[in-house]
Amino acid sequence: MAPSNQDDFDGYRKWLGISNKKRPPTHYELLSISLDEDDPEVIHAAAEQRRNFVESKRGDGHDAIVTEILYRISEAETILLNNEMRRGYDRQLNLFEKRQRNRQVDPNAPRSRIRSRPGPTVGESTGFVSTFAGILGVFCVALVIMTWFSFQLPWSKEPQQTTTATDLQGPLPAPGVNLLQEVSDEPKSVQAVAPANTSEPSTGDVTVQVIKALQGEWLCVAAEELEKQIDVNDVAKQDRRATFNENSFKMMRTYADRKGYTGTFKIDATNGHFDFAGNGPDGDSIAWIGIYELNGDDLRLCYRYNKNGEALRPTEFKTDDLRPNFCILHTYKRVAPVSQNDDATATAVKALQGEWMCVDTEGGGTQFSSDFVKAEDRRVTFQGDQLTMVRTKGERQSYIGKFQVNASNRDFDFIGKGPDQAPNQWIGIYELSGDILKICYRKNSTGDAVRPKEFKTDVDQVNFCMCLTLRRVKDR
Repeated sequence: MAPSNQDDFDGYRKWLGISNKKRPPTHYELLSISLDEDDPEVIHAAAEQRRNFVESKRGDGHDAIVTEILYRISEAETILLNNEMRRGYDRQLNLFEKRQRNRQVDPNAPRSRIRSRPGPTVGESTGFVSTFAGILGVFCVALVIMTWFSFQLPWSKEPQQTTTATDLQGPLPAPGVNLLQEVSDEPKSVQAVAPANTSEPSTGDVTVQVIKALQGEWLCVAAEELEKQIDVNDVAKQDRRATFNENSFKMMRTYADRKGYTGTFKIDATNGHFDFAGNGPDGDSIAWIGIYELNGDDLRLCYRYNKNGEALRPTEFKTDDLRPNFCILHTYKRVAPVSQNDDATATAVKALQGEWMCVDTEGGGTQFSSDFVKAEDRRVTFQGDQLTMVRTKGERQSYIGKFQVNASNRDFDFIGKGPDQAPNQWIGIYELSGDILKICYRKNSTGDAVRPKEFKTDVDQVNFCMCLTLRRVKDR
C-alpha cells in the first residue's frame, strides 16, 4: 500500500524501518515482534513504544500518516492480545506454516527422562515367533474382510469415456513419448499465479479512510430508544455531541448538567460494525456493539449496551425493548463539515462572511410585500461557522447557531436556537452570486422534513418553508 500523504512520504520505512516491499506490513512487522511472541506484556510494551515514537512525529507536516499508523498499531495490539482474533489473523495470512518453519530444536534443552527398555538377558526369549504369528493373523483377517467387500460391490461398471487426441488440449506428444504418461491421473505441482494488480483498495485501506472521514464533531439531530422515537425538541435540548479524535470517541449530552462517555472506538468497513469501550458519566465501564452508516455529513449509529457480555449486535437501524442490553439509534449531522477541506466549499464559506440584509421574502407559499420586508429589517451575519439572524417583529428577535454548506450540491443547514431559546434546525439550499445571496430553507420541526429542491416555498405550516434574498451590507 502506498502512503496516503500527498508528498508520498513513507512513515513506515522512515520511522519504523519497515521495507517498502512489505505493504501492508503484518501486525508482527508493525510491532517488530516475532511470530512466536505470546507474552501480553511484551506485545503491549512493543505497541506502546511504537505508538509513543510515532506520536512524537506529529506536527512535522505528516499528521495524516501519523494518524494512519497509530490506528494500525492499535489494531495490531488489539488482535495480537486476543487469542481467538490472533488465530483467525494468522490463518488468513498463512502464518502457521511460517511459524513452524521458524521453530528449531534447542540443542541445550534437557533430554527426556524416559529411559529405553533394557535388552533381554541371556536365556530370555526374543519373542520372534509370537511377533510373526501376530502379523500373520492380522494379514489373514484383512484378507477376509477385503474378500467379503469385493462380493458386496456391484459387478457392473460405468462405461469409461474414451479420450481421443482431439479432446486433449495442446499439441500432440512427440514421437517416442508415452501418451498414457502425459494424461496420467497423478497430481502435478501447479505454480500459483499472482493476481493482477488492481486499483481496488484493501479492506484495511477502506477502514482507515472511513476513520479519517469520521474525525471531528457531530451533533445528534434524531434519536430512538427502546422502540420509541424521541421528540425532536427533546433531542435538541439534550444537545448530544459525538467527537472522533483518531481512535478516541467522546459523546457529551446535556440533562441537568453536562455528562459524557469517553473511550476508544473501532470500526470494520467490510461489515459496518461499530464498537466502543470506555467509561460512562459516573465513571463506570461501558461497552457497546453496533453498526454504523456514513453518508457525507450524515452519520447513523445503532448500538447495544453489552452489560453482561452476551449482547447481540444490531443487524438493522432499528431499536427493540430488550433489557438490560437495551438498544439506541442516533442520527448525527457534522458540526465541522468535511466541506471545510473542500476547496470550492471553503471558498463559498469565506465569501459568505460578513453581514447581509434581506431585500425579498417568501414564506408558506406567500410573497411578502416590500413594506413588510423593510419593516422587518431581517439581517444575517456569518462569522466563521456561526450564523446570527436578527429580525424585527414587534420587538427584536434573533436566531443563533452553526451553519454548514456544501458547494457540490448547494446544501445549506443550520442548527441552533431561535427566539425564547427554542431549538431550531433548518435544511435548505443556497445560491451565491457576488453580493446577492438566496437561501431557501425548511424548519425541521418533525425531524423528517424534506429539503427544498428549488427556490420556492409551499403551504406546509408544520415544517415551515422560507425563501430569502439577501444583499451584502459590508465587506468581510
